[in-house]
Amino acid sequence: MTPREAGLYLRFHLVSIYKLIKRKQLPFTKIGGQWRIRKSVLDEWMEKRMVTK
Repeated sequence: MTPREAGLYLRFHLVSIYKLIKRKQLPFTKIGGQWRIRKSVLDEWMEKRMVTK
């Protein structure tokens, strides 16, 4: 996914996605100079951050 697609998927603002990428808080890869994020990685990333009571 592109950062834009990841933002839509997570319902995050695009600026927030770019901040997470630049801070290396969101796993990504660069392909041909463009950032890409796997959907499975996003799902795992969100699962780790979910708060359970």
